[in-house]
Amino acid sequence: MPRSILPLQLLFCSLLAAWAQDSVKVAPQNYKVLLENDRVRVLEALLKPGDRTPQHSHPARVVYTLSDHSAIFRFPEGRVTHSTSKAGDTVWRGPVIHSEENDGKTDSHAILVEFKQAPAHAEVVTRSDYFVTGELGSQLFVRHVTFGSDHQLPILLVPGGGPPSEVLFDLPVPGYSLAEDLARMGLDVFLMNSRGWGKSTATPNSAEAVGDSKQVTADIGSVVDDILRSTGQSRMVLFGHASGGLWTAMYATQHQENIAALVLLNSMYGVDAPWGLRQAFEDPQHPGTFDARAGPYRLATAEGLLDGWNRSIPVSNKDDWRDPRVAQAYVTLALASDPTSESRTPPSIKIPGAFRKEHYLLSKGQKFWDARDLKLPVLYMRGSRDHWSRPEDLDAMKRDLTAAWGSKFATIADGTHFLFLDRPEHGRREMLKQIQEFTAAIKKSEK
Repeated sequence: MPRSILPLQLLFCSLLAAWAQDSVKVAPQNYKVLLENDRVRVLEALLKPGDRTPQHSHPARVVYTLSDHSAIFRFPEGRVTHSTSKAGDTVWRGPVIHSEENDGKTDSHAILVEFKQAPAHAEVVTRSDYFVTGELGSQLFVRHVTFGSDHQLPILLVPGGGPPSEVLFDLPVPGYSLAEDLARMGLDVFLMNSRGWGKSTATPNSAEAVGDSKQVTADIGSVVDDILRSTGQSRMVLFGHASGGLWTAMYATQHQENIAALVLLNSMYGVDAPWGLRQAFEDPQHPGTFDARAGPYRLATAEGLLDGWNRSIPVSNKDDWRDPRVAQAYVTLALASDPTSESRTPPSIKIPGAFRKEHYLLSKGQKFWDARDLKLPVLYMRGSRDHWSRPEDLDAMKRDLTAAWGSKFATIADGTHFLFLDRPEHGRREMLKQIQEFTAAIKKSEK
């Protein structure tokens, strides 16, 4: 499918780069040159509590922290991140345009070694957003995330019935972007939104985006075709979270020539087994049937976005399990992704809701795809504390995947529905290990 790039956004970013000022020129009270030659410039950076620099640029650099401190960074595209550092921290940072604010109670003191020419093998994470034209002229948002130049195997991340993919998979909190972690594994990472999620839109004057499996699998197909065309690869990996697992599995079953492997996380399969959410989706006047009064959309408030996640975390202080910056960024960016959210009280994100009926039927044993039809490797993972998928889903899929070589199954101890956004020791680290080992084997098989 043809791709529609964002020319105004690219122009805007190029102008910002041209306008970005040198840190020493715009904030001489905060940045002092200690050494400069034709290869490097060494700066001392000192921000007192409450100091905020104008927007400025840095080339690739090493940062050595001299004091414990916290800071807020603001970026030209509107992204805001919060960072805490301890004395002795030493990190590599890529080129950036930002402003910095010391929001703590102690001095922010660091040494910056800026490289005038990128050192050999210097690699940075890059992101680019664009749209793919899909079925009936719909516009599908895609983000491409890469690290360095050695990325051979494309992987497409598909979210479920929650916030859009850039919120779920590329959260701008250091250490919690799944897309960035996968890119650093050497994967060529793409994330997408189907019609009705985030910036993706249906055809003007067409029926509303309902988000059912037929519509979403068509959108996946449009994006897969575009990725394979643009990368020159013949096959790729699909990653589906929750409902995204249903949709990617349905597409993969029907288009196995395009897919090298499938990664499913906390996804349901068609097996009749207890499901904690069945009653919430059932018609109270007609037990055993889906409640059709639910309507075509669901509305999720800030409280609703965290409710199931919070209930699955087994400690009273959720910050011990999940970085509080993650919860704040997740809710803030999810609500901001819907331009109509502030028109409702309390503010809420509007999400296509057809996935609810499909998963109600899955919980009662209806199959939307059959694992026995798959002949490609599958990595199926579920967190033991997931409130969406069930142990029976894993067992049934393991039983049915008889023709798929190299498949792996993992129950991640204490993992929640959003284990990739929990602290590393609560399932995130194990999930990444499973994916790295699985995709490494896929890369070898694809050579």
